[in-house]
Amino acid sequence: MIANPYENVDWSSCGRYKANLHTHTFLSDGRISVRQAIDLYRDYGYRILALTDHSSVTLRTTWPWSRWRRDPAATGMMAVQGNEIGFRYVRCGSRTLIAQDHVLSYFVGYKAALLWPHHTQEDFIRIIGERGGLAVFAHPKEYERFRAPEYYISLFRQYPHLAGMELFTRHSSGEALWDRLLSELMPRRPVWGFANDDLHSLKQFGRCFNIFLLDPGTIDSWENPAVLRQAMERGQFYFSWVEDPSWVKNSSVDPPPAIKSIEVGEGYIRIEAEGAVEPPEWIVDGGRVLFRGDTFRCPSEDQPFTYVRVRLTGRNGKTYTNPFGLLKAPGTT
Repeated sequence: MIANPYENVDWSSCGRYKANLHTHTFLSDGRISVRQAIDLYRDYGYRILALTDHSSVTLRTTWPWSRWRRDPAATGMMAVQGNEIGFRYVRCGSRTLIAQDHVLSYFVGYKAALLWPHHTQEDFIRIIGERGGLAVFAHPKEYERFRAPEYYISLFRQYPHLAGMELFTRHSSGEALWDRLLSELMPRRPVWGFANDDLHSLKQFGRCFNIFLLDPGTIDSWENPAVLRQAMERGQFYFSWVEDPSWVKNSSVDPPPAIKSIEVGEGYIRIEAEGAVEPPEWIVDGGRVLFRGDTFRCPSEDQPFTYVRVRLTGRNGKTYTNPFGLLKAPGTT
């Protein structure tokens, strides 16, 4: 049995909406204005954008966009209420390290500043949930020297509104950590992967993005992101990382691979993509590449794999699916 994050996608008619969900402006440590950030992503075809300045919860925030004379409907973009929340002190054995252990908050605001230095990352995750928001770990690869995988595993088990983790930002890849978490948590508790620019300046633009697969007929208003939230909760998107971000401005530079369709049947998954220069890689527990090719056949019951995900390699980057759960048939152990 296969748990398919794309089961609600009609690949023949769905819209493919490009999204960046981690963006900074001069309201925190970014070097561009709110209007510059919105206009930049609009001009290069993005349809979904979250401005996520660090712990900006006072009156001077990026939300709503109308505060900065930008109308989501007029720009043709979905505005996502966002925030990057973090603290600076982490216990590591007998030492206290200065860190920035961040979590992304979506679909919820904060009326007054919290006492950020006195909260742990788990406190922030809990607060996001209490306010009805969705949480995603921001670039956890940065913190691997003092955050063991077991730390993340425990939090994913405790908090259902914790949707996933960033694999790619302007920083290095978190693929190995992702596989470690999936190996422990799948198939019952998926961890969705995200790729975001974490933009602070113009030179960081266009390296990472998500493609949300949404039915255009279900989007009543670009100011009502309920459909996006549901897709984030389901893992109904794929994501890409590019080596040369100039592809967004220069048509002579190759884009990363794009997924045209995914078919899931009795015991198999088939993917159709364009722009890949190598066969699709099917990755299972432990980060092992089990198979290369367009059609993956589910292993026999005696092979204890709990998930499979796909990596596509192009001339200028890679594209990733979210994980498919491999469930044992009822009555088997």
